[in-house]
Amino acid sequence: MNEQNNRISGVNDVNRLVAHATAINAALSNGTIQDASEHEDYRESLAYDKTVTVAVLLSYGGPTDRLCFDYIDGERVRAYYTTTDNPQGELVEISLNDEHEAILADLYAVDSYMQN
Repeated sequence: MNEQNNRISGVNDVNRLVAHATAINAALSNGTIQDASEHEDYRESLAYDKTVTVAVLLSYGGPTDRLCFDYIDGERVRAYYTTTDNPQGELVEISLNDEHEAILADLYAVDSYMQN
């Protein structure tokens, strides 16, 4: 239940960000403000990170399964499994724990792939 509450909270956060961006873009378009930072809902970006994802495709043509490994500045920071193999056909993302991440990254040699 906690995971569902977190997902709902995250969706609400995204919806709020999109609503603010829409209002800011409208104010820019109609000349109410000259710069996005003038709007009360504007949030200054603190930083930008470039994430590279190595995706190991395990199946396609029906339900899709893949392992994904995210890297920032060449360092593996996250690993997860995605699948659409469920009754709704929705993309489901499952985070890997550290042990599973290490085993699967080693099996598929993703760190070596990133070095090339």
